[in-house]
Amino acid sequence: MVTKRGFALLVWMIALALLLMGQGGLLMAQEPQPPAAAERAEPALVAELQEATGGTVRVSYHAQTGKVRFIGTDLDRPIAQKVALAAESTPEDAARAFLSAYGSLFGLRDQAAELRVMRNRAAEQDRSFVRFQQVYQGIPVLGGELIVQVDRDKNVVSASGEILPDLPASVVPAVSAEAARQKALAAMAKHHEIAVEALTSSEPELWLYNPILLGGPGLRTTSLVWRLEVQGVELLPIRELVLVDARLGAVTLHFNQIDTARFRKIYDKNNVRSDSLPGPEPPARVEGQGPSGIADVNNAYDFAGDTYTFYLNNHARDSINGSGGILTSTVRFCPSNPAAACPYDNAFWNGVQMVYGQGFTTGDDVVSHEMTHGVTDYESRLFYYMQSGAINEALSDIWGEFVDQTNGKGNDTAGVKWLMGEDLSIGAIRSMSNPPTFGDPDRMLSSNYYCGYADNGGVHSNSGVANKAAYLMVDGGSFNGKTVTGLGITKVAKIWYQVQTNMFTSASDYQDLYDNLQQACTGLIGTAGITAGDCQQVKNAVDATQMNQQPAACAATEAPVCAAGQTPVNLYFDNFENPASGKWTSGALIGGSTWYYPQTSNPFDFDATYATSGQYNLWGYNQSTRSDFFMQMTGNVALPGGSSPYLHFEHAYSFEANLVGTMYDGGVLEYSTNGGASWTDAGSLFTHNGYDGAISSAFDNPLKGRSAFGRKSDGYISSRVNLSSLAGQNVRFRFRIATDTGYDDYGWFIDDVRVYTCGAGATATPTRTPTRTPTRTATVTRTPTRTRTPTRTPTVTRTPTATRTPTRTPTRTPIPQQTHTIAANSDDAYDRSGACSVITATLGTTGSDAHTAGFRFTGLTRPVDSAVVVSATLRWTAAASSSTAVNLRIYGQKTATSVTFDCTSNKPSQRTKTTAFTAYTPPAWTANNTYNSPDIAPVLNEILAAAGTSWDGSFVLLVTRTGGSGARDPKVRENDPANAAKLVIKWAPPPILPRKWLPLVLK
Repeated sequence: MVTKRGFALLVWMIALALLLMGQGGLLMAQEPQPPAAAERAEPALVAELQEATGGTVRVSYHAQTGKVRFIGTDLDRPIAQKVALAAESTPEDAARAFLSAYGSLFGLRDQAAELRVMRNRAAEQDRSFVRFQQVYQGIPVLGGELIVQVDRDKNVVSASGEILPDLPASVVPAVSAEAARQKALAAMAKHHEIAVEALTSSEPELWLYNPILLGGPGLRTTSLVWRLEVQGVELLPIRELVLVDARLGAVTLHFNQIDTARFRKIYDKNNVRSDSLPGPEPPARVEGQGPSGIADVNNAYDFAGDTYTFYLNNHARDSINGSGGILTSTVRFCPSNPAAACPYDNAFWNGVQMVYGQGFTTGDDVVSHEMTHGVTDYESRLFYYMQSGAINEALSDIWGEFVDQTNGKGNDTAGVKWLMGEDLSIGAIRSMSNPPTFGDPDRMLSSNYYCGYADNGGVHSNSGVANKAAYLMVDGGSFNGKTVTGLGITKVAKIWYQVQTNMFTSASDYQDLYDNLQQACTGLIGTAGITAGDCQQVKNAVDATQMNQQPAACAATEAPVCAAGQTPVNLYFDNFENPASGKWTSGALIGGSTWYYPQTSNPFDFDATYATSGQYNLWGYNQSTRSDFFMQMTGNVALPGGSSPYLHFEHAYSFEANLVGTMYDGGVLEYSTNGGASWTDAGSLFTHNGYDGAISSAFDNPLKGRSAFGRKSDGYISSRVNLSSLAGQNVRFRFRIATDTGYDDYGWFIDDVRVYTCGAGATATPTRTPTRTPTRTATVTRTPTRTRTPTRTPTVTRTPTATRTPTRTPTRTPIPQQTHTIAANSDDAYDRSGACSVITATLGTTGSDAHTAGFRFTGLTRPVDSAVVVSATLRWTAAASSSTAVNLRIYGQKTATSVTFDCTSNKPSQRTKTTAFTAYTPPAWTANNTYNSPDIAPVLNEILAAAGTSWDGSFVLLVTRTGGSGARDPKVRENDPANAAKLVIKWAPPPILPRKWLPLVLK
C-alpha cells in the first residue's frame, strides 16, 4: 500500500515492452467494442451454447484478439458435455472434454497439447475449479490461463480466461539465459540506482509474452522472452518481474511487485537503518506472549490476529498460505538508503512477510491490507500491473475494511468506516465509498482514471473502481443511474473470495471482474443466505461502476491526415516497399549506425518487421554505446509556395528510460532546406503527437537536454508536422537517434512517410490496406489503455557517472548445438515385433497396430558443466503411409553402459527416469517423409538433473504407432544420413543461481 505522502519514494515506473502489433490496428477506437458478429470466432458454437442452456449463457469477448474470454451460465442450466464421460472421470477430464468441444472459441487449437493443469480445487455445492496454463511447444504464455468450473455431474458452469491465439513459428532463443540474467540485473541496478551486487535473481525461464493479455502499452506482437525475478540480496522493497527478449536481448517489460503474512512473530527494527529482514533475534513478540511495551509491536500482533480470525471464520482459511504459515511482521523499519525517510512512512508485503514503518501498524485496515496481498500471492497471483494490479490493490483494501468493520476496534463510525488508514497519524489515504475524495476513480469512465506510466499503471488510484463496487454491494446506494440494495459483509465477502481464490487468472482485468463477480454469486446461490435477488444487486453494482467498459480517457489520439471533407494530395509518399529505391541512406555522427532498411538486413537474430502497410519498414536499434546516427532522405521534396503542406508518418518506439520516466536515449525528427548541408529540429512544428520530453543531461548522450521521442509508445502511433513555414522551399527529412553509454532497447520503427497538402475530397483519411508478414499477429483494434503524454511523477535525481559499462554487443556466442545420429547397429536400434530383433537397415514391420521402435542415444555430454537443454527434437523417417498417430516415450539412465532391452515390458531394463508424451498426429504421414517430435527438452533436463553435473549417459526413446494397419514404422537406414534417426539438442549456459523459479510475489 503506497500512501500519497510516500508516493515519490516508492513509485515504480513501467519500462514497457516494445512489441509488434498485427495487421490492422491502425486507427484507435475511443472505446473498444466486442467484435462484430461476423468477426467472432465460430458463431455456430456460440449458438450451440445458447441452445444448450436455454439462452442463459453469457459470453464476453476479448477486445483485441476477438476470441471469447468468458462463458458462464446458471447452476440449474449448465453446459452438458457433448460426449458422455466415464463414471470415474475427474474434474480435469470434464474440463478438457469441454475445451475439446469449445476451446476454439478461446483460440485453442488442441487443448491437450496447449494446456497444462495448474490447480484443481473443490468448492461449495460439489463444484470444482480447474485452472490451466497455456503453453506452446512446452513454453508458457504470460497471462495465458483458463479456469473451468465444473458441477457435480461434470457439466460446465463457467469458463474464463485469456488465450493468445497466434504464436511465433520459432521458440529457439538467440540470447542465453545467463546473458538475460546479467542484462536484467544490470538494468534493474541502474533503474533502482543501486549496485548490481545488491541484487539477485531467480533462474531465467522461457516464456511467451504479448502485451494484449496484460493490457499494457507496447507493440502488439508475441515475443519469446526470458522471465525472471530480480530482488534485493537483503530483502529490499524490490521484487521486479523482468522479461528479456530472447532474440534481441532488450528488457521488454519490468515492474515491481512489492507493495508500498495463526503463528505470529513480530520483529522490531527500532528505526535503525538496515535493509536486512526480519530483524534482530529474538522477536519482540511471538504467539502466546503477552503485550510488549512497544505499541507498534502490539498493534502488528493484534491486528494480524484479527485478520487471521476473519479469514478462518468466514472462509475456513488457515493463515496467508491456507496451511497455517507463520505470520511474520517487522515494525519500525527504516531502509539503509540515507536519502529515504526514517521513520519510514509506509508499509509493504515483500512476498515473505509484512513490513511497517513507525506508526503504520495503528491502522487495523492497513495490517489486514498487507496480509491480504499475501493471500492474493498464494491464490490468483494477480500481476501487480495495470488493471490486474488495481484489482490486486482493491482486494487488499476490501479485506482491510472487512476486518476493520468487524473486529470491534478503532473508529468505525459512519463518517470514517469506508476510509483506508483513517487511524494512521497521516490520516486516511483512500475512500472506498467515495473514491474521488482522494482523486481516485469510482467508475471506469471517470475523468480520475489514471492513464500514466507511474505506480505500475496507477494500481493504487484505479483500485477505486473495485472499491466503489464493494462498498455498493455491502451498504447499497444509488450511483451512476443504478440503485443497489446492500447485501452486508458476510455475503459480499463470500462472493469476492470465490473470485479471488478460484476464478481470477494472473492477468485478470476489470472485464473479468465484471463477469466473475456475477458468476461467483450465481454459483453461491443457496449458501450463506445468497439468493438470485442478491445476484441482481451484484450486477447493479458492477454496471454502476462500468467494469465492462474501457476508460475513454486513456485512448491515444491518432494524428489526422486532413480535416473532414478534405483528402491528401501527395507531394511525396513512401511505404518502404521498395528497399532498392535509393530514397533513404543511413549514417553516423558519433559511433556506428544501427538504422536498417530493409529492417531484415540487421545483423542480429531479431526480426524487426513491424510494418503498418506491406512488409517493410525502417528500424533504428537503440544500441548500448554512445552514438548519434540517422536515416535520411536522399532527395528533396518541393513544397509549393503559399501552400499548407504537412508531414505525416507512422512510428513506434521503445527507448531506454528509468522507472520514473527519465529519458536516457531518444529520437528526433530534423529537416534540411539546403540539400543536407545543415539540419534543423522539427520539434516546434508538430501539431499532433510530438516529443515526449527531454533527454537527460546527466549522462553522455550526444543530444542530452534536447526534446525527443523517448520512453515507450503505445504501439504504433502517427504524428503530424505542419510545414507551412517551409512553403516554397525544397526540403528533406531525417530520423536521428542518440544513445548514451548504458543499455539497449528496441529503438524506433517507422513506416508510411507522407508529405502532402490537403484538397477538397470526400474522405479525411485514406483507407490503408495493411499487409503483414506471416509471423505477426493480426489485431483489429488496439485497446486504449494509455494517453500519449501522461503526467509524469517527479524525476529521481541520479548521481552521474562518467561511463556505464554496456551489457553486451550484438554479437551472439551461443553454445553449439549437438546432433546425435543413430547408426543402425545392435546397440542403437530395437524393433519389438514379438522378439527383440536387431535392425541393421529398416526399422519396422508390417501388420501391427501397436508397433514400437526404439532408439538408444549414447554419449550425451554436456558441452558446459550444468548446461541445460533449451530444445531437443527427435527426427525420423516414415517407412510407409497408413499410420495415423504415434506415441513417444523416453527412458533415461545416468551411465553410458549398455542397455538391455526388455521385450515384454517394452522398456530398457536400466533406467532412472520414465516420462510419456501423449499421442499426436503428424501433419501428413507419408512414406519417406521426415518428422519432428514435440520438444523433449523438459524430459532431458529431468534426466540431467537426476544424473548430476558430470553426466555422460544414454537413454532410449520409443516411437509407437497407435493407429493404421499394414504400415512400416519409423526407420533408420545404415550409411544413409538423410534418413537416419537424429536427436538435435540446443543448449544454454547454466544460470548462476541454482535455485528454482520463485512464484510471483505480489503486493
